[in-house]
Amino acid sequence: MRQWSREQIEVANKVYHRHEAELYDERHPEIFASEAKRWSDYFEDWDKSRQGQTVILDIGAGTGFIYSLAESHLKPGDRFIASDLSPEMLEICRKRVKKQELLELLVAPADKLPLPDSSVDLVTVNSVLHHLPDPPAFLKEVIRVLKPGGRIVIMHEPNMSFAGSWIMRNIARLTSRLAMMIDKTDRGSAIKRDYSHIYQAVNDELLERQLIPSPLEPRQIQSMVDIHSPTAGGSYEELGFSLDYFLEHDLRDWKIIKFETYNFLGKLDPTTKSWRRVLNGMLKALMPNKGSSFSLVMQKPL
Repeated sequence: MRQWSREQIEVANKVYHRHEAELYDERHPEIFASEAKRWSDYFEDWDKSRQGQTVILDIGAGTGFIYSLAESHLKPGDRFIASDLSPEMLEICRKRVKKQELLELLVAPADKLPLPDSSVDLVTVNSVLHHLPDPPAFLKEVIRVLKPGGRIVIMHEPNMSFAGSWIMRNIARLTSRLAMMIDKTDRGSAIKRDYSHIYQAVNDELLERQLIPSPLEPRQIQSMVDIHSPTAGGSYEELGFSLDYFLEHDLRDWKIIKFETYNFLGKLDPTTKSWRRVLNGMLKALMPNKGSSFSLVMQKPL
């Protein structure tokens, strides 16, 4: 892991997402476009098989992406706890909710949740794990709050097998350049991301708290915020998570319901052009465990 302290990572994330809250959905369309169907499919299956009232805990809920997909499946008596380090993100989530009586907002670190033991049926995590300063502590907290037989669902996290593969990294680089040359419609479609004011705010807070001796460069701040992301520092590093990572951190006795990797072209959306779909499909067939992202569903023992 990059060498930042827990306090530095937490402060940087809190300030960063405070200032990004109003723009988050607009500036991260890749998360919502690529993950909406997976989450919708999961909640469809969950709705068919669940029994009785359910408590869902969405860790790193942000502006309410998971809630927006779960809401139509929630019934009277269910509880949906949206937990996040950023109160600004949760306030946006609150404003979007239709079923107010089913939503609870919780401002708390992911590994220090003020919830009773064995009180949650389902934990959901979307594009959050790579921000956390201490993922093993987070997993211990999930173990604590989940009921026996409860499940954790993790999606849109970086796959270490992709980041550690010279072949996959270079395929991602080449296809990105190819897309710029042949997919002309893509050139002007990317949303311009001027984060200079966010980086300034993070620097100001870190300096005021005396957590850094001098201002950091944007790439350093990004590597602090996305602490486990292979590309946050500006170039590929062998970071991310693997299935073995979870098995090695107290989940070895848990049942693996599903593990899938996807997005074999790196950050390039594989669904928008036919040549991308073909290439993505070929890579998936040849190297099914080397997609740049993964999803994982695990069940706690009874």
